[in-house]
Amino acid sequence: MAGVLSGAAVLGGCAQTGAVAATVDGTRISTSDVDQTFAGAQEVSLGSSQQVTKDQVLSIMIQATVADQVARQRGITITDADRDKQLNPAVLDIADAHDFAYDVADIQVVSGAIGESALAKAVAAADVRVNPRLGSWDPKQSVNVVPGVASLSQVAQNRPQ
Repeated sequence: MAGVLSGAAVLGGCAQTGAVAATVDGTRISTSDVDQTFAGAQEVSLGSSQQVTKDQVLSIMIQATVADQVARQRGITITDADRDKQLNPAVLDIADAHDFAYDVADIQVVSGAIGESALAKAVAAADVRVNPRLGSWDPKQSVNVVPGVASLSQVAQNRPQ
C-alpha cells in the first residue's frame, strides 16, 4: 500500500492512482489508454524491422497532448481530413491503431503549422509527470519517456523526507 501511495504522490497528488500513466498540464493519460494504443501501434509495426515500445507510445501520447493544447491556444483547427493526409491509408484500416495514428498526425500538423522547434519547446515546457512504473520524464535530456525499472521502491528512496 505504501508503494502505491508514494507513486501517487510522485504523480502529483493523492487523487491519482496507478491507473494514471502520465499527466500533461493536468490532463491525465490512463494506463488503459496507453495499453490500448500500444496494442494498436504494435499492429502497425508488425513486419517492420522496428518494433514500437510502450515508452515510445507514451511519449507520442504526451507529445500529442501538448500539440492539441498548442493547437487550441493558437487557434489551429485539426480535422480528420488533415490527419488523414499525414498518414498512410493502410494504417487507417487498422482499427486498433486509429488513436495512435491520429496522435502522430496531430504532432505533424501542429509541427508543420508552428515549426518543429516551437513544438519541441512547448513539449519541454509542459508540466509532465510519468508514472514511475512506466519510466521518467526529463525535458532537459529528451522530450521522450525514459523507460523505467518497474519499481516504486527507487521513487520512495529518492522521495524527500
